[in-house]
Amino acid sequence: MAKPEFVFQFPENYPDVLEQMGQVIGRTLLKNGMQKPKAQVAAFESVEGIRSELGGAFLYINKGVSYELSLRDREIWDEFDGKNYFELSKKHKLSEMQIRNIINAIRAQELAKRQGTLGFE
Repeated sequence: MAKPEFVFQFPENYPDVLEQMGQVIGRTLLKNGMQKPKAQVAAFESVEGIRSELGGAFLYINKGVSYELSLRDREIWDEFDGKNYFELSKKHKLSEMQIRNIINAIRAQELAKRQGTLGFE
């Protein structure tokens, strides 16, 4: 995996992790159409906000695997037509059993949302 490009300048001796965050924020702003001078300012102000609000705290940044899996599972649910287990397993590089388990779990969640507690508590 190629190392991300450092596009923006940060003050000398600025904390490395904050500069990396600023680079990510800045590249995202550029990708979304913001001009580089404004993206530079916005990225720096964003990491300064993080530094002032969270500075000094031990901070673990979760990779968000369960979030990504949740998005994938919802995509599978949206693509499910009632009988395309095999096609979905090939597309998402999962076994048919994994696809069936995902569909069954989301079906149960959807049913629970619609039915609620049915007045029983």
